Amino acid sequence: INFRDKANNQLQKIRNFKKDYAKNLEKLSNLEKQLLDYDDSLTTIRKKASLKLIELLLVELNDMGMNNSVIKIIFNKIESKNRLGFINFPLIGRDQCEFLVSLNKGLEPVTLGRVASGGEMSRIMRSFKKVFSYKDDKESVVFDEIDSGISGDASIAVAEKLSQLAIDKQIICITHLPQIAARADVHFIIRKDINDEQTSASVNKINDRQSKIDIIASLTDGENVSEEGRKHAVKILNEHNKYFN
Repeated sequence: INFRDKANNQLQKIRNFKKDYAKNLEKLSNLEKQLLDYDDSLTTIRKKASLKLIELLLVELNDMGMNNSVIKIIFNKIESKNRLGFINFPLIGRDQCEFLVSLNKGLEPVTLGRVASGGEMSRIMRSFKKVFSYKDDKESVVFDEIDSGISGDASIAVAEKLSQLAIDKQIICITHLPQIAARADVHFIIRKDINDEQTSASVNKINDRQSKIDIIASLTDGENVSEEGRKHAVKILNEHNKYFN
């Protein structure tokens, strides 16, 4: 009897296959329409948020001397369908965002990789990290040679922005600029040595006052530190480092 009932159920499924298949396709079609509405709503929210993001990024870039910056965020839909012909919906939505940037007056925005020099890229990435820092639960942020390609007023502006970010985060910054290094609470020096055709690196903490002065001065003078270089190092350490005095 059980076998008969199971066989009968299977037979009914076979007989009703086309009808059930059509019903399931209709359900999938309705679900697709709902997901398209949700996806469009998500795009609208993202476009609105992108305007605020651009505003915040421009504030950061302007503060670092990039006053002619223009940023655009372009939204494109990822078009992908499954074997049944229905649209694929990624968990994060179908939006694909592209950042276009112009850093010089009169130039049309282009993709970030085509426009930015090393120094400009450093400042742009620092701006992103600053803007998103309040959403980021990471306690430490690493900046590897953020000073690449910058000097003068730009380096001072970057140093100030790093100090602001360090209020809420632990900042680990690899730098060659005295303006940035002078603001650190703790200093380490990284050395690379070559002995017997072997390269090794060492990291040592700088503890005493005079060593900090000499290291900061060497970033300007090189190996042969001058008295003038030391005086300048003391000046910027006194101005910007609350732990130095």
